Amino acid sequence: MSNISVSLPSDGETVDVADYNTPINTIVNEINGELDNSNIAAAAAIAGSKLADASLPNAKLATGAGEPGGAWTAWTPSYTDLTIGNGTVTAVYSKIGRTVHFRYLLVLGSTTSVGTAPTISLPVALESSDSIINSSGRGSAGGTDFLLVCRNNTGNATAFRVGTLNATTTYSAMANISATVPGTWATGNRIELTGTYEAAS
Repeated sequence: MSNISVSLPSDGETVDVADYNTPINTIVNEINGELDNSNIAAAAAIAGSKLADASLPNAKLATGAGEPGGAWTAWTPSYTDLTIGNGTVTAVYSKIGRTVHFRYLLVLGSTTSVGTAPTISLPVALESSDSIINSSGRGSAGGTDFLLVCRNNTGNATAFRVGTLNATTTYSAMANISATVPGTWATGNRIELTGTYEAAS
């Protein structure tokens, strides 16, 4: 039996497995070497264990909206019992899958007005009316900093809550912020909040 001769491609030349006239040795070399996009079907399933650890650096993460490497998106909240006036607001969020991370900052202006139980709308609808918002934040009112959290409110909104001292115990009770709780608000005071929750879709 005579030997079978094959003509291998030159260095840098691309070979498609779909080319049925390609010698088998060339196909094997391509598979054992570096596959290009044309040799991988769009529906191909690649086991995670086949991908090397640390093979996806931050620079390679997709940067579109909703991608792990994407910039956060601005949103414009709506309010109840809170008039922004000439205050300044920074509100941004990131949604990856059904997980939403958000950050909110209000710097009060001279015409900002805080009512009896302020709420802000969330950037993306909550999973349900029983959803929990994991949050932390701080505020400054009357020259004093205080811890601030938020809770799920009626509809797609969150209420600001602040820890207040109980007059007869050492426990802290949660109360809505207001024009005088935890102190009297003034120009330049801040409300800062970050949180995470599950979105409806």
